[in-house]
Amino acid sequence: MTITTVTVEISPTLAAHYLTFTATNRKPKQDRVDEYAARMANGLWADTHQGIAFNSVGELIDGRHRLMAIVKSGCTITLPVSTGDIDMLAVDSGTKRSMADSLTITGLPTTSTVAAMSRLVLMHDSGQARPWSHMDAIVHKFSVFPFVESNRELIADAVKRGRYAARFLGGPSAAISAGYFLILRWAQENACSHYADSFIDGLSTGIGLPSGDPRLAYRAWLASMYYKSIQGTSKSHLTMVMLVRCFDLFMLDTPYARISIKDKNTFMFTTRDLHLERYHKDV
Repeated sequence: MTITTVTVEISPTLAAHYLTFTATNRKPKQDRVDEYAARMANGLWADTHQGIAFNSVGELIDGRHRLMAIVKSGCTITLPVSTGDIDMLAVDSGTKRSMADSLTITGLPTTSTVAAMSRLVLMHDSGQARPWSHMDAIVHKFSVFPFVESNRELIADAVKRGRYAARFLGGPSAAISAGYFLILRWAQENACSHYADSFIDGLSTGIGLPSGDPRLAYRAWLASMYYKSIQGTSKSHLTMVMLVRCFDLFMLDTPYARISIKDKNTFMFTTRDLHLERYHKDV
């Protein structure tokens, strides 16, 4: 078996030319193309040993998504290009590394929760203020790594508290951890962490909460038949959104018997000035 590999700067024009030699194989996944193109356009594409491959008769048998992404992004990307007696059945037959697998190098515990929580927070920070599907907000591991590294202590705290709360609340621990991270980060930035601590401690157990406390409303929402009927990413997204909305109401000291699903649009700490006004009056 003879395989030759060279490194090539592949422009959109060259990528389009390569694509004309595509062999008959799997249907391309547009989500993957969009993800790759976004990484290329944002300077997040990383060099690896993986690239483009042609078989001995000149058919393109690997790298179609990369080439389509080059065309879509308009970027020129350097990739290894291999040609020769390549077994098509052996291409992409290895075990796919999950985000959690990749995060194990950070040394943080419960990496599956950290991975899911980080994606939720980054999607929130990107401005996705509604449930997403098909990766509307592209969050790749190359975005997650620097986020995790720069927020290690806060992430560890949020995940520890989120996993503890999930045992009582019944919601997904990653989504609750994401909500806690956003709350703790805001409180840290505004020097009022004791409010966040009080909110989280009371929400987890529900012990001693007075009637009208929004934390009781959030706990009731999690136990509702509506919540139990939500599926997929929408469930994680809304769990995080409504948790932060609950914190908004808590900070405004507003009695609330029920948290409506319509309240999800005001979840990005839009009342922060009122929060701080109350905080400064208290101190």
